[in-house]
Amino acid sequence: MSRSNYATCAGIGSEGERRRAQRYVLCLPVLFHWQESSGPEHKGGGFTRDVSARGMYVTSESECPPAGSAATIVVLLPSFDSELVGLKLKASGTVVRIAGPTESVGFAVAADLDDSLMRQQTRDK
Repeated sequence: MSRSNYATCAGIGSEGERRRAQRYVLCLPVLFHWQESSGPEHKGGGFTRDVSARGMYVTSESECPPAGSAATIVVLLPSFDSELVGLKLKASGTVVRIAGPTESVGFAVAADLDDSLMRQQTRDK
């Protein structure tokens, strides 16, 4: 995933929307996976379009998890220091919707961000 893709995020919703958490326009690389009840594990990658404390919208050119499925997403936070490795945030949750006809291809997931990966990586340095 190239750095130029960080800037490709679209604007978010109308002013009339009511959300339980403030959304932030952040375009960060993500890896995600999900498993169908009786099938193989699926994996994909993409970029966040927006992120909140309650979830995120992920744009992806790869196959997206269907609405209602459980998905795990790892957000890759780049390092500003070329000698350090970037950090990761993990989120596990439920896909609440897939892209509508006027949106870029992707899905919304309701999940709480788990910063334990980030805390562990910080301690290991």
